[in-house]
Amino acid sequence: MLVVNDPEDAERILRTHVKKSVLYGAAFLGDGVLSTNKNDYWINQRKHLQEAFFPNSVFAHQVFPKSLARAKYAARELLAKQCRDGPPVVEINEFLLNEAMAQLQLALIGESQEFMDRTNKPIRTTFANIFTPEPELNAYLAKVSVCRREIHAWSNEVLANQPQGPLGKLLVTNCPAIDDAKMRRDAVSTFGFAGHDTTANLMTWCLYEVCQNAGIMNRLRAEIDAVYAMLDAERRDMQYADLQRLPYLSRVIAETLRLWPSVPNGTFRETEFDDVVKGRGGAMVRVEKGTQVNIPVWLLHTSPALWGPTAEVFDPDRQWQGEEIWRGQALAAWNPQSLRYMPFTGAPRDCIGKNFAHMEARVILCELLRHYDFALAEPTLSRAAKARRRTVDDFIVRHPCVTCCACRLTHRGRALRVRACRWAGQQHGHHVSQGRHLPARDAATRAAAAQAVNSRARAWVGGCFLINLWTSWLMSAGSALLFF
Repeated sequence: MLVVNDPEDAERILRTHVKKSVLYGAAFLGDGVLSTNKNDYWINQRKHLQEAFFPNSVFAHQVFPKSLARAKYAARELLAKQCRDGPPVVEINEFLLNEAMAQLQLALIGESQEFMDRTNKPIRTTFANIFTPEPELNAYLAKVSVCRREIHAWSNEVLANQPQGPLGKLLVTNCPAIDDAKMRRDAVSTFGFAGHDTTANLMTWCLYEVCQNAGIMNRLRAEIDAVYAMLDAERRDMQYADLQRLPYLSRVIAETLRLWPSVPNGTFRETEFDDVVKGRGGAMVRVEKGTQVNIPVWLLHTSPALWGPTAEVFDPDRQWQGEEIWRGQALAAWNPQSLRYMPFTGAPRDCIGKNFAHMEARVILCELLRHYDFALAEPTLSRAAKARRRTVDDFIVRHPCVTCCACRLTHRGRALRVRACRWAGQQHGHHVSQGRHLPARDAATRAAAAQAVNSRARAWVGGCFLINLWTSWLMSAGSALLFF
């Protein structure tokens, strides 16, 4: 496996070696558009499905009204009821995972309310289980086998329901160039997992960061309140075009995706011809055809060589390059990408669902921040100083296996305790908090954190390795590492 961290090499490999790694074959996603290593399957699926993600012709008229209605219900009724009638602690990431899955099924796929209510939690639990390692490999493989059957059964039921949403209609019809029932099932499984998990984690990390900085929170809420004041004055609901009125929210989301990418290990590719990449010290390294390559975006996103001395600081007002925030627009349809920034990986095999993720994250966050105040509470308040990502000399795994964050949520003057947490293995930890931006840690804190994580760990995830590398020289831009 070759890990590439040079920005020019990374961009070139993403552009010219579109074939996915064989590692994806061990997961449950099979020949879905995200994971298939058959280029003809990928390109034909992409052509067939991409019309479901056209922002102006599809989202504005078909998807956005349902997305907004669900977000209103979630914030104004569902979360309020949980806070009022439920236990004193609410898991805010669990809430966002539920809502992201609801948005996917109701607005994009077009499933019924009954089907969504019945399957939302069970299918998310199955996805969680398949990404949770076991002490014994045989036990894990047996669990994976059960989970795969459950995921495939859910996917087949979706297809049998003949959903009528923009994506649902395309999923149930044959891809013109390929008539493959397994591919259709794998496509549903792919969207079921990737279409909810990543966006929920984006929203939770966003809340986590903005609530640590009162200035960012106040400025963001002022922008959102101004939009809703305009809507109230015009006596109308928000429309898709109104998302253009939220440029600061776009910067906050962009910075969240930089510092906490939803898929920090990026993408895995297989070289389709002999190539060369820069190695340590700038030496050119020959890469043979068929080499498995990993491009972890978190290395690029947090490199001081690419982002300057504030690479580890959450700063929505940083100097962005044009393509990274759509040349100053608040929202656009093309992939926000540069040599140093690629939260949705790089074209041409970038995330097909990026426009939907941007839309639903903005709608849900607007509703939440309009109606609630979030504040960090114990025990997370005491642990926050240890949550930063890297020491001077050691690389700290950015997304620990288990993360919980207790928060205090205020709704219309009523204080309630809220906890944001996530289960081990489902992408990455999630928090909500309040206060000033976390200061740089002192030497004692850095030493303690380094001691806790200064090790190499390998965990089975969906039949693939998640490799946590402790060597600090991985963090320097312009290097490639060859291992196992």
